[in-house]
Amino acid sequence: MAHELKVKWLPNSNCKSGEVLDRTIYIYEEDEAEALDTLRHEFMDYIFSIEFESPYKRLINKLVAAFEEEMYGRKERLIEKLLKNL
Repeated sequence: MAHELKVKWLPNSNCKSGEVLDRTIYIYEEDEAEALDTLRHEFMDYIFSIEFESPYKRLINKLVAAFEEEMYGRKERLIEKLLKNL
C-alpha cells in the first residue's frame, strides 16, 4: 500500500510539520520523534485521501459529464429551433 510514496526529511522551522506533494511525503520537523509522528500522520492522511476522496472525485466527474451532455443537447435543440425560424 502506497509503495509509490517517497519520504524526504527536510528539517526547518517552517510553519508546517509536513505535507504530501507529488507522491513525496515532506517532513519539516526538526525533532526526530516529532518527525516520525508527522510521517505517520501524513502517511495515514494520504491513505485516507485515496480511500475517501477518490470516490467523491469520480462521482463529481460523472455529474459534470452528465451536466455537459445535457447542456450540449439543449444547445443543439435551441440551434435547430432558431434555424427553423430563419
